[in-house]
Amino acid sequence: MCIRDRTATIETYMHKDGRLTALNEFNYEKIDQYEGTQLQYVLILGFEQSGKTTTARKIAQCGYKFLTLGDIKTVLQNRGKTEEVPAENVNVTFEQMVAELRKQTVERENKKEKFVFDDLPLDKMDEMKKIINALGPPAYLIDLACNPEEIKKRISKKREGAELSEEDKKEIDKRIEAYMALKNEYSNLKNDPSVRSNELITDNGEDKLQIEVKQIFEPKLILIKHDSSLNMDIILSNLSIKYEFLYLHIPCLLYTSPSPRDLSTSRMPSSA
Repeated sequence: MCIRDRTATIETYMHKDGRLTALNEFNYEKIDQYEGTQLQYVLILGFEQSGKTTTARKIAQCGYKFLTLGDIKTVLQNRGKTEEVPAENVNVTFEQMVAELRKQTVERENKKEKFVFDDLPLDKMDEMKKIINALGPPAYLIDLACNPEEIKKRISKKREGAELSEEDKKEIDKRIEAYMALKNEYSNLKNDPSVRSNELITDNGEDKLQIEVKQIFEPKLILIKHDSSLNMDIILSNLSIKYEFLYLHIPCLLYTSPSPRDLSTSRMPSSA
């Protein structure tokens, strides 16, 4: 049986008599009858040099397509270029970029694709509202937390190691303060029950960040069909506890059609 991300809705995949609906292959049309066709995308919040691009690329390794507004602008410029006007001189409005972003995501042909966005105008709420209105709320809202001193080190490194003056540091502190106030504008998304909100620490090294990303975005569901082997049951139960999986022990109850036993009596699947 296949379930797309939303493990909390597993009960909707059961028949009224309690038996699971068996799927031989990943069938989005069948699943969308229960979950709808809402676009699955990740919105990342973070200050300058907090690790937004690094985090987005690590999320992309978990099955998400990495997409930036720069990519969208390039597509539109290439589409509008002529022999007289090169691509880089083609004027593209923000509204055109939002429309193209929707076309490549919400109106995509491949409904299996999920997206993680980078290079969004996070500090321009009017523009962000247009994006969210066009795409719908994100499936995940990731808030990056990074020590201000680490941010200053990264900014210095980006400036080819030039040491920051005290005036530079004070200016960065002011911008960080303004950004923290701006984050309150996203509180409606954090309070939306359909949006999964998580905080990631990005100043503990890339290896630690990779682990945290996997904990959020890698599958967390084990669905098992096996015999009533106590040894196997104990092993899988312990794995589910260690790795925070949901483990369902369903011996001999996944059928493509009802068996004579099912026709005579109805049984709920046992669980561990």
